[in-house]
Amino acid sequence: SSRVLWTLAVTQFLLCTATQHGGQESTLLSLHTSLLHFGLAVVGLPYSCKAQFGHAEVNGGTPYGASTIAGGDGSRQPTEVEVSCAKFQGKHVASLALAFSVGRSKLSQ
Repeated sequence: SSRVLWTLAVTQFLLCTATQHGGQESTLLSLHTSLLHFGLAVVGLPYSCKAQFGHAEVNGGTPYGASTIAGGDGSRQPTEVEVSCAKFQGKHVASLALAFSVGRSKLSQ
């Protein structure tokens, strides 16, 4: 019999920039390219996370990954919305990793 050895790693990024337009999306996209090259599954912040659509205050966050804005001197702390998005993405990554793990175990049976 032959066996196929394969692994699947799931990864995410939590990003911080100095300004609202500091390149969050382009930075995340450029990181994705390298990870995809190595066969990793990249998980972003899905649109089911409604917190990323708020406009009541300036927030980080993009469908490519949770993020925050630190300010030019790094003194700004993540907002409740930004923390909520990061937690949402973390739970999403964990659920996908579990699903991949369960699926892999069923394939090897």
